[in-house]
Amino acid sequence: MAKERTWLDRALGWIRMILFRPEPRMRLLFGGLALFCLGFLIFGIKPWNSGIAEQHAAGKPAMLRQYMACGFWWGALATGIFAGILAAATPWWANVRPLVPTVLTRNPALPRRAFLVALAVIVVAAVPPRLARMEFSFWGDEAWAYNDLLHGSYTLKDDGSLSFTRYPWQRTAFYDKGLNNHYLFSLASRASDAIWRSATGARPHEFSEFAVRVPPLIAGLLSIVGIALLLRRMGFASAGLVAAVLMAAHPWHIRYGSEARGYTMLIAALVFAVLALVNALESGRWRWWLAFMVSQFVALYTWKAAIHPVLVLNVLAGIIIVKQRGLRGDGFTQLGRWGVANMLTLMLFIPLFAPAIPQIRRRLGTSVELHGEMDGAWFRGFWSEANAAMEWAPGDAATPFETVTGVAAQIPFFPNFLFIVIPVIMLLGAVIILRKEPVAGLLLLAPVLGGCLGFLHFRANGTVLLDYYLFYTSPFLLALGALGLTAWVPRRFPMVVRLAPAAVYAAAFTYTVGPQILTMTRLPVQDPRGASALTRYNDEGRFHLGASDIVTVGLYRRSLLYDPRIVQYWKGKPLRTADLLKEVMRDCDQRRKPMRLSIANMGFARVENPDYVALVEDPRFFRPLRVFYGAEEYITIHTYEYIPGSIGRSD
Repeated sequence: MAKERTWLDRALGWIRMILFRPEPRMRLLFGGLALFCLGFLIFGIKPWNSGIAEQHAAGKPAMLRQYMACGFWWGALATGIFAGILAAATPWWANVRPLVPTVLTRNPALPRRAFLVALAVIVVAAVPPRLARMEFSFWGDEAWAYNDLLHGSYTLKDDGSLSFTRYPWQRTAFYDKGLNNHYLFSLASRASDAIWRSATGARPHEFSEFAVRVPPLIAGLLSIVGIALLLRRMGFASAGLVAAVLMAAHPWHIRYGSEARGYTMLIAALVFAVLALVNALESGRWRWWLAFMVSQFVALYTWKAAIHPVLVLNVLAGIIIVKQRGLRGDGFTQLGRWGVANMLTLMLFIPLFAPAIPQIRRRLGTSVELHGEMDGAWFRGFWSEANAAMEWAPGDAATPFETVTGVAAQIPFFPNFLFIVIPVIMLLGAVIILRKEPVAGLLLLAPVLGGCLGFLHFRANGTVLLDYYLFYTSPFLLALGALGLTAWVPRRFPMVVRLAPAAVYAAAFTYTVGPQILTMTRLPVQDPRGASALTRYNDEGRFHLGASDIVTVGLYRRSLLYDPRIVQYWKGKPLRTADLLKEVMRDCDQRRKPMRLSIANMGFARVENPDYVALVEDPRFFRPLRVFYGAEEYITIHTYEYIPGSIGRSD
């Protein structure tokens, strides 16, 4: 006679089932999450009660807490829906049975040890040019983003000194009124900045450019490793090493691998997303689908425009699953795992990103500079930047940063190399991989196709897609170039012969962009720190908070990071006219204070503020100090010193 089960036996049975069987465990997890989201939707602040609409209707931005409340509600709605779907569909996806592998790629040709040793040498060689740039001054975008998102605000006290209040972490994670927040990068760099401050005992308002740039440096080196591993995984180990070399020496990669922005974190995430997807499609294992989920989340959370390559990558993944496995059996299971990976990505991403959506919509609706045309000139500029990190346009002849047109005058073959040789090699690489490994080739092309989708999207909206917004296509274009240089040479030839075309190409590449790389490792893209040192630091110290006897004035200075005292407004008006500047000059004479002045974007200032520039360039009133050249004319900074008493003598 069977023993009757007690309530304790039943409870232990349920506990064992939850602990050791994936289906009930997942149903409990996602069901609980769905209920939590439902509670938040009921008791949380509703978007229509957040006050955002009223603030925007009055022409004012809402407060960050309002954006967060609104975004979290919509994020909870999306997460609750996805969690409910996953809980209800648990029997169809929460299984751990192994799938029959499908062969997507061939085995690599190079021995693993030789490949890894060569890759390690490449990565080590890539470090010095990036380290050389780590302590350079932040340029405009870096300084603006750091000051706006990570740093803090200064308040001028009655005694003339400054007090500093550091921004909370919520601002770093959710503030995006300027569309310049690379969220995951911002959080990682803030953590690195905090570690540096703790280790050195620095004061809250002090910062280190090196510390802030550590995350993009690491991500950039990881992306070099990732592209080599990806091509090796696809069966082209030699091409993987060549692609790693090209990335290590690529001017764009050197710049953004040592710049306080999130672009290298994005490309590293995309490279590893493709690598994880290749493994997931072939094996069907959960570990690779989860790796794909994490990689694409990192890409999306680093920079919002990653939606284009991620979307293309997922569409191709779905097509490949149906084509290879069908809609039943393993195909149905594989589609389920692909769907779960994407739902998990969205469940993480949407709540974190949703607070930025109303900020972005307001910015796009009120900004003028984000709108423009993308035509042939735009494409020439993008292709030139992507391959030489130089604008395809006449630049300031005095700047040490060579423009492409200047290089072309000295090297006649350069335009042909840029617009004919490089595209032909990349096209050859695309043809080779699509013929030899069609599935892997499609996945390798996905981010490039995502860039095309982004171009069409921005163009349809009338919004300018800045060339560096497409930096995420760079490793995949270089991978195609590496394939075009190596994959057509028969494998029976010695390695030296097979790498000969790549060596010739590398020599031509170095000859054309080598001077630009040297310049990039010697000079910052822009030097607001140097300009501020000349106008203030040399007298008062870089992080001086006490009362100041120096007046600094700036025209078109985008950030107050390096000089929070710089005067850009006078009596509530933008200080951009000669009459207002004369008032400042008289005030300095009355208070017996020296005045230094700086102008960025001199070409624009001559057009928009001709009276202001004429006054500053009049030797009776100002003496020039130094020109701090930038990579482009509009970020070159001109500095001047006011001649005390001169305005009074002229009245």
